[in-house]
Amino acid sequence: MISRLLGEKKADEANHVFGNIISLILIVSIAGIVLGLSLLTPILYLFGASETMLPYAQDYLGIILYGTIFFAFGFAMNNIVRSEGNAKTAMITMLISAGLNIILTPIFIFSFGLGIKGSAIATVVSQGVTAVYLVWYFAMGKALYHLNPLI
Repeated sequence: MISRLLGEKKADEANHVFGNIISLILIVSIAGIVLGLSLLTPILYLFGASETMLPYAQDYLGIILYGTIFFAFGFAMNNIVRSEGNAKTAMITMLISAGLNIILTPIFIFSFGLGIKGSAIATVVSQGVTAVYLVWYFAMGKALYHLNPLI
């Protein structure tokens, strides 16, 4: 929708859609965190976790769920960056996340001795850094859209 609006030279409407996307990310992420944490064990059983694997899966998914907002924000904003024709920046954000995760995972697992929790923490931190980079990208005026405070 944003690409079409930009093609039609309707930048204000595209920016309005951008704002709606950010609002939806917040609402859906918070709902996902609350539901995910409240239904953690049933969800894991639904996906086939055995009694042996359940504690590890709970440790991992419990931490990953807290990073839901970073995952959703990064995914949506990456597609928005791509929609304005800036594939290079979209690729950079993916490389930041993947590269940082590759570096941090063994550090958190082995150096800090956190095991499976360390893997989840490294993933959330990597996505968080990507989210910060994307906020910076939009806040510094590098994009066609504007991050406006709700105040």
